[in-house]
Amino acid sequence: MQSHQTHIAVFASLYKRRYKEEPNTIFDLGARDCLDSVGLSSAFPAAVVHAFEANPERHPNCEDNILKHNIILHDIAVHEQPGTMTFYAVTNKDGASSLLHPKEYPHHTITVPVIRLDSLDLQPDLIWADLQGSEIPALKGLGQKLSQVKMINIEVSFKAEYDNQPLFDDTYKFFTENNFMLLTFTWFNRNHADAVFIPRSEARFYELLMPVKIVVYTNWMRHSIKNRILRFQGKKR
Repeated sequence: MQSHQTHIAVFASLYKRRYKEEPNTIFDLGARDCLDSVGLSSAFPAAVVHAFEANPERHPNCEDNILKHNIILHDIAVHEQPGTMTFYAVTNKDGASSLLHPKEYPHHTITVPVIRLDSLDLQPDLIWADLQGSEIPALKGLGQKLSQVKMINIEVSFKAEYDNQPLFDDTYKFFTENNFMLLTFTWFNRNHADAVFIPRSEARFYELLMPVKIVVYTNWMRHSIKNRILRFQGKKR
């Protein structure tokens, strides 16, 4: 599998093909150790990266990693329902902790504070989201601000590892209903992928800009992932 730094480089390249100006504000949702936040800050040095990480056990590591970078750490969970929630800190798989209950992973629980993203006086230009199944509720918490986001990189899943976890088709439907379209994938494997969504109004620009070989590759990936979902659901192609 490619490193996340490679994924970030692809994401940054897609953005820079469309926009000459750098983004002002980037949200890293589910920052874990903030290494993705550092990668985003390096790719867009003029931007302020806001890193959101709910797991308090991760915060010391995050604070060490963001030194000398233009990153602000928010030690809080994000969701459409503010208040407090149970957070499931997984003990045997790095990066698998979630607001959703794991089906198999051993874990312990922590009560964490939760905010809606639209409660902040911030408008993100870019979003990098990896929340282990809680991405859609987090984005719903942006309210009307979601429509002003220029590009979103989001982890999608083809197999449920948590109770009530949305899968790829749920994520695709959410973005379609909010006038976004799937642009491409930065990587995928058997159970997960990173999908890039853009406002539907930008579709024509990217169709004209992207080299033919990238468009063909993207269409192949879409077809492959669609077939994988159908196989998983036990449907005939």
